This record gives sequence, C-alpha cells and structure tokens, in this order.
Amino acid sequence: MLLVTGATGHVGRFLVDELNQRGAKFRALVRSPRDDLPAEQLIGDLDGPLDLRGVDTVFLLVPGTGLEHTGNVVSAARTAGVRRIVYLSTRPTSRPPRRSYSPRTATRTSSTH
Repeated sequence: MLLVTGATGHVGRFLVDELNQRGAKFRALVRSPRDDLPAEQLIGDLDGPLDLRGVDTVFLLVPGTGLEHTGNVVSAARTAGVRRIVYLSTRPTSRPPRRSYSPRTATRTSSTH
C-alpha cells in the first residue's frame, strides 16, 4: 500500500493521476474529505497522529522545505514498519536562486581576474 501526502497539491495531483492510471493501490492523506480526489482517503494532518499500518511506501510531498513536518511522518513510518519514504520538496523551484550562475558570467568572472 502506498500513501501520498500532498495529494491535492500541484505535484501530488500528477502523482495521483499516474498511480490511478497504473492501477496502484494507494491512500491520500487529506485534512478533510474531498469529492474531487479519486483515491482512498486517510483523514489527518502531517502534524497529528498518523496510523500508517499496512503502508509500504510514503510519498512525502511538501511545499517549501517542509522540514517541520518530516519528523512526525518518519516517526509514524518507523512505528508502522514502512519500508520506504520518497521525499519531494518544491523549495528549489518555488523561488529564483539568490545569485544566478551561467557559463557566460563564469567566463567573464574568470577572465577578469
């Protein structure tokens, strides 16, 4: 059994669609029941108690760094004997880098020194 957190988010919706197309058996962790989510739903929150019995793999999809939520999920996964956690954060794609890098600027920088 798979569990998808963040199933209603941008990336999660694509993962849910893909899992459905492949006929995978999975649950989606949601805060409240959703009519628009074609999956078995586990009502809960990343910060609350999670019963992950019977789950083999957790897709932990979180916005930003999401680090504040990972400890609770990892703890629940250990307790339940989950074999695998796939962690994906949107942090690197949600903001432009502080300093851009390109071969052109690197060439100019190295040739001026």
